[in-house]
Parts: sequence; C-alpha cells; structure tokens
Amino acid sequence: MSKKALFFTDFPENNLGLKRGTILEANRNIPEYKLKKGEQLPIGFDGKDICCSSINWTVEQIENEIISGMWTITERCIDLRDYENAKSFIEKVEQRSGLIQ
Repeated sequence: MSKKALFFTDFPENNLGLKRGTILEANRNIPEYKLKKGEQLPIGFDGKDICCSSINWTVEQIENEIISGMWTITERCIDLRDYENAKSFIEKVEQRSGLIQ
C-alpha cells in the first residue's frame, strides 16, 4: 500500500510570525469579508497569496490589517501533521488540489 502525501508550497516570510494554519480573530465587524467581531478564520497560502477560501491578501496587506487592529493572531493553529486535517485545509482554506500519490 502506497503512502499518500500532500504538497504544501512554502508559506511566505513575514514580520508577524504568521504561518500556514494560523488562526486570526476579527476585532470588529468586517463587512468587506462578511465577518462579525469575534469570528475566527485560518489562513493558508495558495501559491500566490495568503488566503482563507475566497479572501486573499498579499503579505503586506495582511500585516497592515493586523497592525491596524483589524485582527488578533490567536495562539491556536490548525494541526497540519494529520493527513485528513491537511487535506481538508488544502481543499477548503487554500482551495487547491494538493494530493500527490
């Protein structure tokens, strides 16, 4: 039986210690993202932009939003060592096919 593997592109370098699976919490209602204060979302990287489903940022944009107080970086992070968690994360957060056999 062959072992399944997932392919992750390198997460971009940034000044805030963000990494694939970091969970952000909205500090206020964010109508442009259809989020309410307190809602949380994990971030990924689709190979071009930092993302969460249909929301995309450049490194500079997400850093500016965090520094301006729009987001709090929570201490929680998605565990991507688990194959099923990682597969779901790639499909739902990064919205890309990452399965390699």
